[in-house]
Amino acid sequence: MSDILRALAHSQRIVVTSHANPDPDAYASSVALAVGLRKLGKDVVCVNHSGLLPHLAYLPLVSEVRTDSPLSHPDLLVVTDCAALPLIGREITELCSTPPPIMNLDHHHLSNKGYGTYNLVSPEVSCASELAYIILRGLGPHTSAEG
Repeated sequence: MSDILRALAHSQRIVVTSHANPDPDAYASSVALAVGLRKLGKDVVCVNHSGLLPHLAYLPLVSEVRTDSPLSHPDLLVVTDCAALPLIGREITELCSTPPPIMNLDHHHLSNKGYGTYNLVSPEVSCASELAYIILRGLGPHTSAEG
């Protein structure tokens, strides 16, 4: 966990994404992480290949989700709730012209391929959103995605 926190602390420009055709956990984990990291002064964009699915528009802060990234050279690409990298629905070079290190945050411990430079794949959490919460708590007291 310390390598995850260190990588996030040392990255300024971050793209957060999750699997295409997202479920509520994919949206919630990526949006919460993006909003929390912004509260730490990071330049963060939340991207999903599918964009905002109308039937999930009720989720808090989901309007943060974009289909493209204005950060062509991010320091870090964080992928939440995604067992295998191809599930994000596009090539990394479509998100980032220069592929950065990848952080893999997931709860699908039986199927996750460990594709990241940094991997936090935990059988001890119920969802990726719980991992986002644990990470934001580890980064500091003022990173809650609320308010």
